[in-house]
Amino acid sequence: MITVAVSLSLTFVVQKLLNIPISGSVPLFMFGVVLYLFLATVVGLFLATIARTMPQLGLLYMLVAIPLNMLRPSFIEVPVSMSSGQNSWRWL
Repeated sequence: MITVAVSLSLTFVVQKLLNIPISGSVPLFMFGVVLYLFLATVVGLFLATIARTMPQLGLLYMLVAIPLNMLRPSFIEVPVSMSSGQNSWRWL
């Protein structure tokens, strides 16, 4: 159901309504969506088998989710504009 919604929104909203051309491979993007959904489900089921209660599951999820979010490339500082001579940094 989620993959259908992603596919429809990519087709109708991004390409037709907003007129944004897609330069990459749409089937490869959809494969990434399916792979992400599968892995997120697997992690949730794995943690649910380990935890005995819902609060324990929430704590286990935080132990998994926080390091994964910190390993995201957008969590790293990057320079805003090095060409203007400024040394300002920002978070993505």
